[in-house]
Amino acid sequence: MQQKPRTTNPAARQSRAKESQGNLYSRVLPWLLIIAVVAGSFVVGTNILREKRLAEEIAPYESVFAPNITIDNISVSGMTPQQAYDALHQQHQGRVNSWSLNMNFQGHTYVTLGYPQLGISVSTDQINLKLKEAWELTHTGDNNAKRASIEQLKTSPHISYTTQSAFSDAELTRLLSEIAQNMYADPIDAKLIQFVPQNVDPFLIQEAVPGRKLIVEQAKAQILASAASGLSGNYELVPEYIQPQITQAQLRQSLALRSAAVTDITNSSPVNRTNNIRVSLSRVSGLVLKPGETFSFNKVIGRRTKENGFYEAEEYASRVLVTGIGGGVCQSSSTIYQAAVMAGLLITDRTTHSDPVNYTEAGLDATVYWSGGREIDFKFKNSTGSNIYMVAQVRSDKANSKRLITEVRIYGESMGEGVRYAMHPVVVEVLPPPDEIAYQVDKLAQHVLYKDEILELSKAKEGKVVQTYLQKFINGNKAEETLISKDTYLPRQAVYWVGNTQRPK
Repeated sequence: MQQKPRTTNPAARQSRAKESQGNLYSRVLPWLLIIAVVAGSFVVGTNILREKRLAEEIAPYESVFAPNITIDNISVSGMTPQQAYDALHQQHQGRVNSWSLNMNFQGHTYVTLGYPQLGISVSTDQINLKLKEAWELTHTGDNNAKRASIEQLKTSPHISYTTQSAFSDAELTRLLSEIAQNMYADPIDAKLIQFVPQNVDPFLIQEAVPGRKLIVEQAKAQILASAASGLSGNYELVPEYIQPQITQAQLRQSLALRSAAVTDITNSSPVNRTNNIRVSLSRVSGLVLKPGETFSFNKVIGRRTKENGFYEAEEYASRVLVTGIGGGVCQSSSTIYQAAVMAGLLITDRTTHSDPVNYTEAGLDATVYWSGGREIDFKFKNSTGSNIYMVAQVRSDKANSKRLITEVRIYGESMGEGVRYAMHPVVVEVLPPPDEIAYQVDKLAQHVLYKDEILELSKAKEGKVVQTYLQKFINGNKAEETLISKDTYLPRQAVYWVGNTQRPK
């Protein structure tokens, strides 16, 4: 049987193809949906598992710091923020309290200095800042970021330091300035407190005391160096000393012994005569002459009267030994004269005795008198540039305690190291006595009565001309010699008493 050929119809074929494709989709789609559901479930499960495992890995570090985190050389790993803060704060506090310095002066501690006074203190802001930075390393972002940070710390540990406070010298400057005010002292010059002529050393001197001041900048630099080294202990404040303008040695140069004169009081000197010497010298001792002032014996001693404290004693008047008030004061004036000359002072008024005296050499005496309308004075001027101090007394001779001497010492500006002066009288001419005899009528008949009676009153004496030199010695060697006076003591004829009454026949 002959089969009929198929008729090709494009539209039909297209229709049949679409039908066949639709049938295929209807058969495959359910399976595709099943496969997609299964695959989705697998992915979701895998992600959940992964997230669970990731959460488990970072869970130990959620409330503490991750490993390998160090701040200020302290490992905070495994610490809570509070624990880490406490550890860092304790370490900082220990450092702040680790240094102290006692600022002392002569056994007194002004203040104990610590780091806080230098601006070094515990900075909570710095601690918190560093802890925040470290915390955020593993506590920022999702779990993956956190885990990544934790993993990175294994190979790159986090090490940080708080910023160290720099020393501040403001408070130290203030403290040192206050201490400097307390320590400051003006220098005290040496000065003469009292002139006490009866003492062996007649000058009571207040010794010089150096002043002091603290150099603040110098002390500050040394203290900051100690703080930087962390070496605790004691710091002795060392001031700069201010030297006084006048030291004791300098003052002594204006209180040096310029001269000392001594004359012997003979054992035959009556008590009243010696007392008159004591009275006169007591009024001289302790006297201070300012530069340019003049010493007048009569003005200082006063009139020789009983009312003025003097005694009756023998004295020469017109070359005759008589009893008067104040006998013996010429020994005082003569000793003062010698001291004044050897002290280099200017003699302005001086008269020799008519005859040489027995208590000093000819050429070294100075007579004084003040009675009635007649006055003989002795004067000298302080021709130096500083005060002159006089010490005068009657005392026992150190070589013979039974013998008395008259001593006058003059102090003032030093004449130079090893310098002293001495007086050297030289008799240049002897004047023979006259041959004639002088007769003195004894009107009171105290020695002789009758006119044909005579009694020697005084022997004839030679006169002399004396030149006196002032010798300068330096360390015991004579350096120069100067003529200072030429005195003439006239010769004396013999004098006899003669009576005033005719002898009865």
